[in-house]
Amino acid sequence: MNKDISVLSEKRLSDEELYEMMKNHPEFKYLPKPSSWYKKFNLEPVAAPNFKEFLEERAWEKTRTMHVDEVEIRKDPAPGGLRPVFPSEEIPVEIISRPVKPDEVWGLTDKMERESKTEPTFEISQILSEGSAVAPK
Repeated sequence: MNKDISVLSEKRLSDEELYEMMKNHPEFKYLPKPSSWYKKFNLEPVAAPNFKEFLEERAWEKTRTMHVDEVEIRKDPAPGGLRPVFPSEEIPVEIISRPVKPDEVWGLTDKMERESKTEPTFEISQILSEGSAVAPK
């Protein structure tokens, strides 16, 4: 049921050809590979290091201390020349200052209502001030 519906006229590379091309790469062991290749080419699967190995390798510290020695300073325009900078459009701005009503501020009236509802009643405040136990009536 595997029909090749590609429109490209180029020849597709076989697994062996791709493997030979990738094998020459210096970071071959870190490159992603199809799962079928591990059995087909007898490759060792990548194992995650345990926590002790991770700490002993100190890769996390090495990456933090990495710095770039090469600095590139360009004093000439970038290749392709300068690009024209068009002036920005003038937008009229008018600043108006006026007092703001509490109803206009979102959430302020809700907060005031919540605070008024959560105030302790006279009976509760009297009990709390006495510090005594409350007996049911």
